[in-house]
Amino acid sequence: MGLSGGNMEGKELRFGIVASALFAVITTAASCGAVNAMHDSFTALGGMVPLINMQLGEIIVGGVGAGLYGMLLFVVLAVFVAGLMVGRTPEYVGKKIEAKEVKMAMLAILLLPLMYLGWTAAAVVLPPAVASIANPGPHGFTEVLYAYTSQTANNGSAFAGLTGNTLWYNSTGAVAMLVGRFWMIIPAMAMAGSLAAKKIVPASAGTFPTTGGLFVGLLVGVILIIGGLTFFPALALGADRRTPGDDHRHPLFGQLAAEASSMQSSTPRKDMAISALLDPGILWPAFGAAFSKLDPRTLVKNPVIFVLEIVTVLTSIILLRDMVAGTDRVGFEFQIVLWLWFTVLFANFAEAIAEGRGKAQADALRRQRTETQAKLITDVAGKAYRLVPGTSLVVGDIVLVEAGDYIPSDGEVVEGVASVNEAAITGESAPVIREAGGDRSAVTGGTQVLSDWIRVRITAAPGSTFLDRMIRLVEGAERQRTPNEIALNILLAGLTIIFVFATATIPSYVSYAGGTASVILLLALFVTLIPTTIGGLLSAIGIAGMDRLVRFNVLAMSGRAVEAAGDVDTLLLDKTGTITLGDRQATAFRPLSGVTPQELADAAQLASLADETPEGRSIVVLAKAKYGIRGRDMSELKTKFVPFSAQTRMSGVEFGSTSIRKGAVEAVLAFFCRAELPPWSAAPVRRWPCARQSAPGRCAK
Repeated sequence: MGLSGGNMEGKELRFGIVASALFAVITTAASCGAVNAMHDSFTALGGMVPLINMQLGEIIVGGVGAGLYGMLLFVVLAVFVAGLMVGRTPEYVGKKIEAKEVKMAMLAILLLPLMYLGWTAAAVVLPPAVASIANPGPHGFTEVLYAYTSQTANNGSAFAGLTGNTLWYNSTGAVAMLVGRFWMIIPAMAMAGSLAAKKIVPASAGTFPTTGGLFVGLLVGVILIIGGLTFFPALALGADRRTPGDDHRHPLFGQLAAEASSMQSSTPRKDMAISALLDPGILWPAFGAAFSKLDPRTLVKNPVIFVLEIVTVLTSIILLRDMVAGTDRVGFEFQIVLWLWFTVLFANFAEAIAEGRGKAQADALRRQRTETQAKLITDVAGKAYRLVPGTSLVVGDIVLVEAGDYIPSDGEVVEGVASVNEAAITGESAPVIREAGGDRSAVTGGTQVLSDWIRVRITAAPGSTFLDRMIRLVEGAERQRTPNEIALNILLAGLTIIFVFATATIPSYVSYAGGTASVILLLALFVTLIPTTIGGLLSAIGIAGMDRLVRFNVLAMSGRAVEAAGDVDTLLLDKTGTITLGDRQATAFRPLSGVTPQELADAAQLASLADETPEGRSIVVLAKAKYGIRGRDMSELKTKFVPFSAQTRMSGVEFGSTSIRKGAVEAVLAFFCRAELPPWSAAPVRRWPCARQSAPGRCAK
């Protein structure tokens, strides 16, 4: 471009500054390795950009001969995070992203910081390696970091000033090239093979789009979080470009020391008030559970919080040591320790709150089971009984259940027939008929008999009833981790290992720069890098998912079922109970021609006065609310009410010369076909031909 002036050191006049910088950026983004200027002569910012291009895995353009697989590794992680955010199983190009894909992506990404940071940390403290550095100070550190980054990233460019033709750099550089060029292929190919073997999942309304600006922003965020936080400490230490005669000590360490001393006198922030929406019955036990969950045997299931607890204990020991020694950093260290313990306890507290909600629901179910009194048959004839707790029943006991009673345990009907309301357990809106024999004899504990009576033989042992299984499910005692939880644990563990590399290598960098790094500061930095928030809420999220389904009367018998619930766009049911209030309710009166809605409502209400089922009561309420039909005195008419029963499947009323029936269509038709027309029936009767009925010879009047 013919530009000149500025920092022209190491650049050709025919290219100038802009063309030289642009060429360096492009060649390090594409693993080309060609140079038209000396990268060692760039400013601190100019040298950092090529470093970042290679450290992120040359994802902008793609590596020569490798394509875009480096970017696709981050795409898989971004898709996985996006899927968790919207509550669906992550998908990319129609393939589900599960634990294996996340594991392979994290394995590939882990190799990069291990080579970049690990070899650099060793090289800046070992005398044979330090002797090859011609430019001491931060710039010499950058030369070492650039050398291992370039070799691992298959680039080939370098910062001058480093004598690389030594046994140390030849051998370690060979390992870095082997891992960076070939070992990266193994997890990438394994992930590709896993995705290729999966069936394509059609896109639906809930599929997270991967073509818009939202996903691009999420992808950039994942790259910056994983790449930026991993390499930021090393890049910060090598950012000060100095001449050999300058002071060894990096200004960053002086700033850290000044900030550490100033923090000793700072005032901690006030804790936010706990929301009054939390139930005290759940809140107070959760405080105690937060401390009991500090047991390492419990926390080891959550790798992030387990590592955090180890760091917190180590920091506390250092604090006690300094308190005994009487150092002047006790105030600052005490604040760090306080916040670390608060973080661990808060993670435990969040999990305890989620468990408390589940236990509260389980207690309600348990009270229902415990408070149910059973009428245990005590004689052969089946007429005498005594009241016993429902929990004391054993397999083979026979109990009597009458109208209004709750069935005490799972069993089968051996005598009688009754209408049973199963809405609270199965979601069935209409009462169901349960009778001895056939496939309608099974009954579930916790359901209510609405009419008539039945004798039930207990078939479930104590602790194994449907209600007991529901209690265990709600409490989470049998809850297994979902595939997404497993994949997320792998992701969190991988991020934790990456940031272990990033933090553990800092002491070597600091030692080379002529400073010292406080262990407390390093541990605090490590905690801020690792994903403590997600790790702390991971168990709570899983329990909350189970709790949310149970509140909608949906029972998930496994972790995969909970996960599948988030993938459902449309649910087709053969019963209406799960999408209504739980009981079938009357909503409108539909009269035939020649009958007014008022007349139909009046007759339906009269016929439903003796029907104590939820459906019957709803008819009475609807007639009163919609047509203003109130109670009336029918004693002078010598009214006879016919109650609803499971045998007749009808209810009705008879008074004067009027007979009204309401119930199942077949039952009403059969009743009037069998009945003779009374002599008082002078009014014309509308008839339908018997041929329109299912059975010959039957008619409706």
